[in-house]
Order: sequence, then structure tokens, then C-alpha cells
Amino acid sequence: MNCRPLSVASPGSAVPGGKGMARLLPGENAKIDDINEKVRLVQQGTDYQAEEALSGLLELFHPMILRLCDKWAAYFNDKDHKLKGFQELVADAQYWFYHYTKFKYIIDGPATYNKFIKDHLDQRIRYIFESEIKYQSKLLFPDPHEDQNGDVLEDVINKYTSSTDIVDPESDMIDEHGEDARHQLANRLLELMNSDTFNERERTIFIDVICNEVTHEQLGVRYGISRTRVTQIFAKTKDKLYKKMEGDAAVWQLLDDADITITNPKLMK
Repeated sequence: MNCRPLSVASPGSAVPGGKGMARLLPGENAKIDDINEKVRLVQQGTDYQAEEALSGLLELFHPMILRLCDKWAAYFNDKDHKLKGFQELVADAQYWFYHYTKFKYIIDGPATYNKFIKDHLDQRIRYIFESEIKYQSKLLFPDPHEDQNGDVLEDVINKYTSSTDIVDPESDMIDEHGEDARHQLANRLLELMNSDTFNERERTIFIDVICNEVTHEQLGVRYGISRTRVTQIFAKTKDKLYKKMEGDAAVWQLLDDADITITNPKLMK
């Protein structure tokens, strides 16, 4: 059955045709009364009642959740759900649906339940994607001067930017495909660095730190600035590169082709 979420009525809402119409009163719409009662049970009922009521609300609002997930997946160029698995995204949205229903929504407050839950989930799902991009970008581009393992950016750019052919004749087709993807990924990242987004000093500092292992102190001497200033320029350059990457479908496709997994640190606690 294709159910559409209905606005939950409470005093003070507007009605069509009036300047400031009143919300439907209890008994005027059976479906809205049912939603109101389920929301009340989620907040005030026994554990069993709350669980049953939440299941009913989730079933009713499931199409809305799917639409919002699809909306933001498309916005962040993740229709293939490589950045955020769709089932994981839906599960996250369902958790926040419960959280907002149980702890945030005010029964008979200023907002109808339908509008409240849609607006809050809309903002939350966008935030989920933005957070995921920031986590993945941080892991893809860690500062090599920090104490971190698995510097993916250094491995890719430092090892795969040369024009030499793949040098492992015994590797199978899958390995060759992955190696080729790493070469393409390194070249794509450097193409992004060569855009007008970056000035020459930003570009040089970034490449020298990542590829040539030049220290921040050495670059400070070269440019007549402090080490701290070099670090600031380096961090700013990485932030600008993150933004370039976020909307670049080729980068994410090449990461997948190269079989490079970026682990979400939220799952490593």
C-alpha cells in the first residue's frame, strides 16, 4: 500500500481559505488522530506500546524517508551509493526519525508532526552526507607530518604519478586494472591541483610536502615565512582540494576502481 504521510493536527495551525485557520480537532480526521496517538505512545507509552507505535509510524513515513535519502544522494552525486551505502543511510535516517519523535517533537506544540519530522530529517540526512565527505576526505588526505598510518594520498600521488608502465608482469588482470586506476587517480588529483582554484605557492607547497617530503620548516626558509604559516597554507590548500573532490565523480569512481577503501572512523570506536 502506498501511504502518504499526513500532517498531524494540533491547535493553532492554519486552514485553507482563512487568515489563520485552526488545526483539526480530535475526531475530525481518523488518520491524523491515529498518527497523533502513535506519537503520544512513542513518548509516553509502555516499552511495548512505544515499539509498536514507532513501527507503525516508520511504515507510514517510509516513502518520505526514501525520497529524502534519494534527494540528497543525487545532490552529492552518490546515486550509486558508493559514498554512503543506501541501506546504511536509510537505517541512519530511521534512527533519527525515532530520536526526533521520542525526544524532540512537542505534542500540541507550534509545528505539525509531518512538517516537523520532514524538516528535521531533511537537514539531518544532508548533514550525514557532509560529515561522511569530511571524514573520508580527512582520511584520504592526512597531513604526512602528523602521526598517522596509511597515508592514501601520499601512496597514490607519490608512487603513481610517474609515466612509467606498470612493472609487475606477473600481476593478473585485476591487479593491472587496479594499478592503472591508481595512475589515473594520481593524475586526476594533480589535474585538480592545476586548476585556477590554487595559486602557485599553494600548489608548490602541497606537492613538495606530499611528493617530495620537504618539511614545513624547509619551506618556511624558502619562502621567508614561519613554519606555522606554511602549515596554515598547507591546511588551507587541502581544504580547497576537498571541495574540488566532493563534486568530482571521476575521483570517486577511480577510488572504487583502484579498490581503495576509506574507512569511516565513526565505525572504529
